[in-house]
Amino acid sequence: MNEDQRGGDPERSYFWNISQIPGRESLGGLTNLLVSRAFIGSGNESGVLASEGLTLRVHTYKPGGYHRPHRHSAVEQAYCILAGSAEISVGQETCLVRKNCLVYVPRGLVHSTRNAGKTDLVVLVASHTGPKKKGYVRFAVSEYVAGRQLLMSRVGRLGLLNETGSAVWALLDGRTSAIEIARVLGTKLGVDQGRSFLDVRSLLAELERVGFIRKEGSEWGGNLVLDNDERLAWASDVVWAEVRGSARIARELSRETRALSGLLFSVWRLCDGTKTVPEIVSQVVENCSNEIEAYLRRFLPDLDEEDQDLRAATVKLVLRFLKASHLVEASENTDRDKAPYKEADRL
Repeated sequence: MNEDQRGGDPERSYFWNISQIPGRESLGGLTNLLVSRAFIGSGNESGVLASEGLTLRVHTYKPGGYHRPHRHSAVEQAYCILAGSAEISVGQETCLVRKNCLVYVPRGLVHSTRNAGKTDLVVLVASHTGPKKKGYVRFAVSEYVAGRQLLMSRVGRLGLLNETGSAVWALLDGRTSAIEIARVLGTKLGVDQGRSFLDVRSLLAELERVGFIRKEGSEWGGNLVLDNDERLAWASDVVWAEVRGSARIARELSRETRALSGLLFSVWRLCDGTKTVPEIVSQVVENCSNEIEAYLRRFLPDLDEEDQDLRAATVKLVLRFLKASHLVEASENTDRDKAPYKEADRL
């Protein structure tokens, strides 16, 4: 059989030895990324093979390791247990699974994984985005407060949606078009469909312009779960440097996040693995009021002075931002002596 009969790309290999693929620390264990999607804006991850819609990885959880409850609005997953035992929750159902068990996770359902045994749990995870998206996806972390949706983009820009805008935000799942969103909203509010579509299209254009949503792109943040009882710690590969009395966090953050840098650092340095989310929020609101006020005033100059709920929500939003950016992670036991500090004269 010649090359034309076989088909495919003669410059590309289709066969690999997965034992030679390096892993990286993640979720209290080790992840080997085998096949990866090229996400818009972040480039391809370090997997060997690039795919249009499939991600395949092997994750090893150490005894006691877990992945907190979370959801993917545009991704369906399948888990195959290769070794060990796990307690896996999908929606309202929780099950103890062992080697050779297969678990399916539909789009949009909250799910979590915990190593339930005394040996390593090894899971093959396949994630699929399905057909090409026709709608918009959220590209911001969000916090619902007093009937409004508070948003923070990946570069630290803040926005506040009213009740109608918040209803539109909830429908941005990557599969629902602007026309369909307008139809749902028009029916709900008793508004003419034509008028509803014009308003929705205008709002979506503005949200896209300032970076809160994307067309046919990867979701970032969105309905990121932040449990009140979890303790957050610095991610193992994050380094910070203190320079002439100011601080910057180094990793994947754009230079545009300087608008957020003061408040971001004030929150981030409290994530030492010993404090719960409400404790962090309470301490920042009490001790960093100037940083919170400066950040809010930059984007919301007409903010009511008495709106304390919004200030607390802003701190919680920063925690979502840090978690979505993989600058902090859930931790039950963090060694402060191994904190990832690095002092430098210049960055």
